[in-house]
Amino acid sequence: RWGTSVGKALFELEVVKVDTAARPPWSAAIRRSLILFGLPTVGALIEAVSETVAALGNIGDIITVASLPLLAFLLLHGSLRTPGKRAPWDRGSGTMVRYRGRQR
Repeated sequence: RWGTSVGKALFELEVVKVDTAARPPWSAAIRRSLILFGLPTVGALIEAVSETVAALGNIGDIITVASLPLLAFLLLHGSLRTPGKRAPWDRGSGTMVRYRGRQR
């Protein structure tokens, strides 16, 4: 509704397209979310299916738990070692996070 999350509103950040510096279109926003939340979602889906299929074991739990430190590492790596300080989900969707400009 407001085009931001609670954390981004608190720190006055916004997600914009790199080439236009405008609000990203739905396709870029969805691609960014899929890259960011894809691995934990796959882990949760596998966990839900593994309750009915015993052969999968705890693979879903392992993927979900391992994805959280991986995402934190990727964010840290992006902020310290990547030109433009863009995380993989921003590079993959053509977006960047910046401080919000003045409202006109």
